[in-house]
Parts: sequence; C-alpha cells; structure tokens
Amino acid sequence: MKRLEQSLLEWPMFETMYKEETKIELMRYWRLVGGYDVAAKMYRDALAAEMNKLSGENIEGKNELEQENMRKTKRVSSFLTDIGQYDSARAQLSEALTWHQDQFGQEDAESLFTLTKLCYDEAIKFVYSSHPGYRKCCRLGKEYGENCVKAYLAKGVAEDDVSLGQLYLYCGYFIDSSYYDRARKAYEKTGDKRGTAQALFMHAEKFQYDNDINKPLNMYKEALKLCISEFGEYHQCTARCYQLYGQLYWNRWSQQMDKLWEGYMTPCLAMYQKELDILETLLGPVHPTVIRSREDVIIILQTMGREEDANALQEQQVEDSHTIVN
Repeated sequence: MKRLEQSLLEWPMFETMYKEETKIELMRYWRLVGGYDVAAKMYRDALAAEMNKLSGENIEGKNELEQENMRKTKRVSSFLTDIGQYDSARAQLSEALTWHQDQFGQEDAESLFTLTKLCYDEAIKFVYSSHPGYRKCCRLGKEYGENCVKAYLAKGVAEDDVSLGQLYLYCGYFIDSSYYDRARKAYEKTGDKRGTAQALFMHAEKFQYDNDINKPLNMYKEALKLCISEFGEYHQCTARCYQLYGQLYWNRWSQQMDKLWEGYMTPCLAMYQKELDILETLLGPVHPTVIRSREDVIIILQTMGREEDANALQEQQVEDSHTIVN
C-alpha cells in the first residue's frame, strides 16, 4: 500500500489519472490507501513542500516555477472538491486567487469556476435548504459565479461559448434560471448531449411545484434517458438526475400528505435508492454526498413507516450525519 500511496503522489500519475474518464479510479485508490482525509493531507503537504523550495532568493526561473505550482494547486483543489474535502480545497483556491491577483492584477477565472463548483457540490450534501450551511453555499456560489462570468468575459470569451456551459449551469442554480437557457442553447448548438442532459435535470428543479406536474416530469424523463445513454448508469450526473427526479415526487407528496401515497412515495423511494446505489459504488460509503443520499433514503423509509429498513440503513451511517440535517 505504501508504494501505491507514493505512486499516487507523483505528479505525472496524478495528471494521468485525474481526468473525467479515470478520476473515479483515482478516488478508489485513495480509499484503499487510507481514505480521502489522507489524500487531502498528503497532497497539501506535497504542494507546501514545493512552495517552500521557492521561498528563497535568487532562484532561477522562480516566477515560472511559482506559476507551475499554482497550476498544480488548482488541479489538486479541483480533486479535493471531488472527494468532498471542501475546506481544504477552499483554502488552497483562496491562495491561488490572491497569488493571481498579485501577479496579474485581475481575477483568476479558473479558480473562481472551481470555487463555484465547490459551492454547488457542498450545497447538495445538505438534506434541507433551510440548513445554514446550505444557505452559506448559495450566498458564496452566487458571488463566485457572478465574478467568474465577468472574469471569462473580460478574457474575451463569447457569452454563447460552449466552454461557459458548465458555469452557466451553476449560475442557474445560484443566481437565475435564465442561465439554464443559456447553457442549453450553447450545448444544443454544438450537439453536446451530456451538457443538454445536465441542463434539463437542473432546470427541471425550478418547476417542481408547477401546477402541471407533466412539465418537470417530462424534463426528467428526457434528461434521465440522455444521462443513461451518454454517461452510463453509474455516473454522478445520472445519480443527480435520479435524486432530483425523486425529489419531485417527495415535494408533490408533501403537498398532498396522505393522498396518492403509492403514486408519489413508491417512485420517490425507488429514485433515491438508485441514487444511493450509484453514489456509494462510485464514491465510497463516507463521501459527504453519499452520507446525504443515505440520510434521504432513511427519512423516506421512516416516513413510509418502514422503521426496520430505516434502522438497518442508519447503522451504516456515520456518527455525525446529523450535521447535514439539523
């Protein structure tokens, strides 16, 4: 295991594995050698050691070396965000923002994007939108998102450029749903079905209380079909689509309470159980999003009076899971 740990810390290995198609494997390897907390500490220590080497004077190529170190810092911060190490990622990205501002006199769009994504990923670890942690994520996500759009536009990126699609999705969540339309238009213009799928299921959440349930329902159906065909069944985007699809049924039931029980709660439970299965398979049992997903299923089971099933799942939950609920 020690050799694997050292191998994972080597930068060429990190660069090779930290890609969309292989990052889940990188996460799995870190779970094998000690877990996400260990990964965060070791990457932080490695970056700090490299920065300490640049603290002296008369170092040849110091500016270029510092730029490379900041590039690595941002890459590692993105990975730390993926593994749910939000505080560590936020601290490193703040350092990168400050360094970039000092060096170039302007905001760093890349760091702002990762901070916006961080706020989104952290926000969806909470069960209820009334949680103070969730509200804080929304406040910061709005701030970072707005500044990030400005930073990219200042660099000359066109407003309808497909490269802004993912950023627009986060801005749609934190700022205004019109950003979802921008993202979808950009994705559809380039035939990006993956982006279109995300735009659909994220935008559908805005219509969960619409008088006509068929509007969000049809959006989720289309989005889920696209997610499965483009991402595959076991992918985080597919899991998120299942979760929001299930949330639609939960919200409809909460309005009806004891009415239409089977029509709402049965598919609701099935959607949330599917999300949990996917996330736990991909991210392991203690990732913050998995903890939230498991808590959702527990709450639904309790609501349905299935206490025995709920208790069995509760035994798998981490001790401080209450922090994402209360």
